[in-house]
Amino acid sequence: MKINTTELKKLIKQTQVNTTGNIVPILDFLVLEEYKGQIRMRNTNLNTFIYAIGDAVECEDGFACLLHRNEITELINYLPDTEIEITNDFVSGRVKIIWTQGEYFIFNGNINDYPVFLETEEYQNAFTIYGKEYANTYKLLSQTVGHDPFRETMNGLYCEVGETYIQITATDAISLSHIETLSPNKKGERSFDIIIPPETASILSKFSSEDDEIVILSNETMLSISVNAKVFILTKQITGKYPNYKSIIPKNNDKTLTIDRKVLKGSLERAIAFNNISLKEGIIFNLKSDGLFIGDYKEEVTEEDLFSVKERSACEYKGEELRIAFNPRIMLKMIKNIDADEITMTFSEYNKPVIITPVQNANNYYYLIMPIQLKDESSSKKKSE
Repeated sequence: MKINTTELKKLIKQTQVNTTGNIVPILDFLVLEEYKGQIRMRNTNLNTFIYAIGDAVECEDGFACLLHRNEITELINYLPDTEIEITNDFVSGRVKIIWTQGEYFIFNGNINDYPVFLETEEYQNAFTIYGKEYANTYKLLSQTVGHDPFRETMNGLYCEVGETYIQITATDAISLSHIETLSPNKKGERSFDIIIPPETASILSKFSSEDDEIVILSNETMLSISVNAKVFILTKQITGKYPNYKSIIPKNNDKTLTIDRKVLKGSLERAIAFNNISLKEGIIFNLKSDGLFIGDYKEEVTEEDLFSVKERSACEYKGEELRIAFNPRIMLKMIKNIDADEITMTFSEYNKPVIITPVQNANNYYYLIMPIQLKDESSSKKKSE
């Protein structure tokens, strides 16, 4: 087989999967093979199977070889944009790579041992979304995607697909993000929902061009995804009932904070940098008519405290005064993802969910974050009861 190094780099990039913790030697390899007059690269970690179709300069019918993933990636990165020849050296049991200035040998394996995914053609549901739209959506939701092996149905992206819309939700039980009013090209009459696994959701975000057409097919157990009819991703769908996230969305938040996003981002960054904030104590928001007062958990600083944070930020606040605590790291991740000059936060009580949205919310999305329970508020409430 003869192929350009740029084309080979593209195929390797398109078929990347997470191999962390892999203990199966054959999964250290990629398959490069002739496929219907073109070339195809296959990669898998047994959870996700990816095929990518590319163009060869020249390819013999039936050609197939295994390429050690790390070795071929490292070699290709150091080669210029040039044509190379890949052959199976049956004498040495290795793959030989030849170019104008030399030749290299890479360890080979038994291609018959490589896992093959047997795809079904029976898919009841389908919809199309374009790369740029999906990549922007994933950027907004990625910080709240769950990865809990004990609560699998809470992981990944939950997609609710209707005739003219798609709603996508992600949650890690502490925070939640939601976007809607996308307009998929849906096939079929009925509405449906699917859960895209976290790894697959991340892989799809690489295809971010306006011209990248992502077609997602599903049945009760499987997802078959194609990108421009060139890259194919096959994976098991997360089965089971997704948590009823709508039941925790607050409907009576009567306190509203509007603030410059960069101002709040800076305050949170400084709070994290200058104080060893534990996950249990967090950072305090004191919401008052004359500003947002951000500080650490202790109201009074003692000699034992090496660092302490007390900061006032200009804002517009409507509602009764409120004291509420958050994990600043979680909130900061959300704030960084919002592409807006100003954001709005709505509150009800110190122990109730908070909604965060951009002021100009063209994409109709929101973040939900759970506050950290204040020790003094909790104890005073118990006393009153």
